[in-house]
Amino acid sequence: MRTASAGYAPRLDGESLKPLWAYPLQQFVYRQLTYAVVIQSLITALHGTQLRWMSVRRTGLLTDAPGGTVHVT
Repeated sequence: MRTASAGYAPRLDGESLKPLWAYPLQQFVYRQLTYAVVIQSLITALHGTQLRWMSVRRTGLLTDAPGGTVHVT
């Protein structure tokens, strides 16, 4: 049903339906990726830690300020 409804808009615009061959594969891959992200987030939340790629180095310096370097307290 989703593939049929996904093909309706290109048909109305007179576009080719050739790109729709990847639609079911995209739905499957996206769903698996979403599951992986949710599971990883839940495990991280239960452990009370942050993921390495989510950490931000904080220096307290604002180097892009119009007046030069500003120390934020």
